[in-house]
Amino acid sequence: MEWNRILQEYEQSRSRISRKIGEETNEEEKEMLREMYEQLTEDIRSVRKNSLDELQIFLDQYGEELLTPRQMQVLTLRARGLSMSRIGTELGISKTAVQKSIRLSEKKIRDFSEDRGGVAAYVS
Repeated sequence: MEWNRILQEYEQSRSRISRKIGEETNEEEKEMLREMYEQLTEDIRSVRKNSLDELQIFLDQYGEELLTPRQMQVLTLRARGLSMSRIGTELGISKTAVQKSIRLSEKKIRDFSEDRGGVAAYVS
């Protein structure tokens, strides 16, 4: 999905900057790299928040007609930012069950999206 690609690119850039900060560079360059690192970190948080907000809007509009009650519970908790482990704990199910629920939900959402012309949601 688009959000995953964007996040991956940000994470790779942030990782390169982090390595560069650890190398021998002058203080001015290190400060510039630190600022870039902080900005990338902020951007990553923003992308994740926007994608989770997008997921919640999608669930509010179409979730009940598309997904089982358990899938709705899992994705609603995911949209609130909970980790898969935490969702499992909250619902009394295994992390594997959470992952399976998300995978099945992603497929349903993807199929629904293609039928409707491209509504996308970030789930994983």
